Amino acid sequence: LNNNDTKYIQHLKDFIAKEENPTVATFAVNFFGPSIQEEMPYIIETVDKLASKDSKSVYIKQFQAALQSYKDALVQEEEGGLGIGSKAPNIALPNSNGDTLSLSQLQGKYVLLDFWASWCRPCRDENPNVVKIYHQYKDKGFDIFSVSLDNNEKPWIAAINTDKLVWKNHVSDLKGWNSSAARLYNVESIPTTYLI
Repeated sequence: LNNNDTKYIQHLKDFIAKEENPTVATFAVNFFGPSIQEEMPYIIETVDKLASKDSKSVYIKQFQAALQSYKDALVQEEEGGLGIGSKAPNIALPNSNGDTLSLSQLQGKYVLLDFWASWCRPCRDENPNVVKIYHQYKDKGFDIFSVSLDNNEKPWIAAINTDKLVWKNHVSDLKGWNSSAARLYNVESIPTTYLI
């Protein structure tokens, strides 16, 4: 296997997931090779999790600092990208299964980017209208990318099921108002939507 091979990438991810020493698991991230750019959302999320397991590791702290520089550069590059006609900044966050979903994967469709939360009553009141729009236009190149500002997974998932939010693009970093996506899109209140 070479480091462009999807089996190699999966093998590396399995190794990182099973490795008990967080520093060793973090070091293994270096072996993504040419795939490191496209795997960056996974890498950022994984290194953050590993850092929480070993807050004293100097190596992990240095790795996080390097990743933060990368994230800052991305934000700078995309700053001002919220204007009409600008390219929408990408969002790459985990779904409830831990798989990273990217807004960019929906390129070519009309996308309603919806910031909401299970605890937000106006959001929940608006959800029937969002569901109605989805069913009305889903066969015409329309999709919804829902970003939750929840802090806890259970109420988030329960709200998706209760409100029958049947589209598959539901993501959250479970950081509430500190959500990286909310900061990227200057979200100050919810519900907030963008039609892309």
